[in-house]
Amino acid sequence: ILGPGILVLIIPFLMSCEELFTTNIFDNLDNLDLSNMSTEEQAVAVLDDASGAIDGLSGDEIDDLVDDLTDLANDTSAGDSTRMQAAAAAAEVEMAASGADETINNLSDLVTDMVNDDLTVDDPTDILTSIFSDSSGNLLSAAEIEAQLEAMLAAAALLETYGSVMGEDGTAPPGVSADTLAVTALVVGLVGILSDGGNSTAAIAAAITDPDPETAIDNLNGTFPDLNALTADGGLEALFGADMANTIEGGSLITSLLDQM
Repeated sequence: ILGPGILVLIIPFLMSCEELFTTNIFDNLDNLDLSNMSTEEQAVAVLDDASGAIDGLSGDEIDDLVDDLTDLANDTSAGDSTRMQAAAAAAEVEMAASGADETINNLSDLVTDMVNDDLTVDDPTDILTSIFSDSSGNLLSAAEIEAQLEAMLAAAALLETYGSVMGEDGTAPPGVSADTLAVTALVVGLVGILSDGGNSTAAIAAAITDPDPETAIDNLNGTFPDLNALTADGGLEALFGADMANTIEGGSLITSLLDQM
């Protein structure tokens, strides 16, 4: 189920990579002006600073940007590197627009505190409810969490496209952090698994914000496959599908996860 599944899969991976958390995964730079850029240039700019790229854009403009980047990612006449950049950029826009990028950063910060013995967690559900929080540590509303979960599902589809273009033995194109993308793919992939189990994003969000979230999360439909299977040949592919597995395995830090499993 969601809480233990995320903990077992994500925390060993993140705790083995403390250097990943010395800065935020998604940096905030100066605002960008995408208006005079080609879609290829927009992808590069978004990869450099997703939050800055969309700052000041309307919801419709953000949707148009995602659509353009997605079209480029699916354009088989474009080069593989360009398509991968576009897919990764579109995923970052989806995450940044909903605040889901900050949830990924919250997970990073939380594990850093655990590594430094600055935080003790008594219950696995505490992790889940803590990462979906604002800058003051207050739990987000169910509506805010649902919006992030929807963005994660949209990002999951884009990261599958990325993995499909990259293939099993490919490498990340310029501007793409393979390790950052792997962390994001793990999280959104798990959300995707729970969604495929028949849970709506509204139901998942309601469970996270329930007064008794541990019980509510336990009562969600479906379970995760045996995560120990990750250590077997093809384990990631069996859990996430070949394309998402390619994206996750594109980050070298996956070796640390499998060693700890």
